[in-house]
Amino acid sequence: MPDFPINLNLSTRNVVIVGGGSVALRRAQSLLSAGATITLIAPDIHPDLEALPIKIHKRPYQTMDLHDAFLVVIATSDNKINDSVHQDARAEDILVNRADAPNQSDFTVPAVAHVGPVTIAVTTNGSSASAAAQIRDQLATNLDKDWSPLLDLASNYRHMLQSAITDPKRRIQRIKQLTSSDAIRIFKEQGTQAYQAFCQSLMPDQYEDDNNDSHES
Repeated sequence: MPDFPINLNLSTRNVVIVGGGSVALRRAQSLLSAGATITLIAPDIHPDLEALPIKIHKRPYQTMDLHDAFLVVIATSDNKINDSVHQDARAEDILVNRADAPNQSDFTVPAVAHVGPVTIAVTTNGSSASAAAQIRDQLATNLDKDWSPLLDLASNYRHMLQSAITDPKRRIQRIKQLTSSDAIRIFKEQGTQAYQAFCQSLMPDQYEDDNNDSHES
């Protein structure tokens, strides 16, 4: 059965990484980019880890290390240690990512690429990590270059429409128009200013607001 894909907000969340090698380094780098607060425990530390803004304990893992953790990444080469950390995390209902046994993890880490506000995440459900990386690169390379600047502009108007239109149905319709085929065509053929004018035309005027209020009352 395939996993359920989600985007997890880790801003200011406490994350524990047990292990100090190259896998731990990659996980720490990606977790930092998501705003996580990281504590890493391992007796031997990859030198690049010491340059990261994380808390490091150079010692073996202890059960108390999971206190207040939101999730734990298990990334050692010792199965006994991995099993111990996993059992402790389960007892505390802490989310687990286990590098040596993805099928025992609560979540896996997809191959990710960020292109402006667009995030591309690819998983093959454990079939091949290298294939996932190749597919990610292929998608990122072939992504229409106009999506990123268009979405940066659309985001501002989306917030404005959410505040300006009280009727949910009308609000959704207008927001969808920000990235409609007409909107994309205007951006590509006429440029940024024409697209902004199109977005501005979606904002309700005073008469429209008054008319809508009269229907609601």
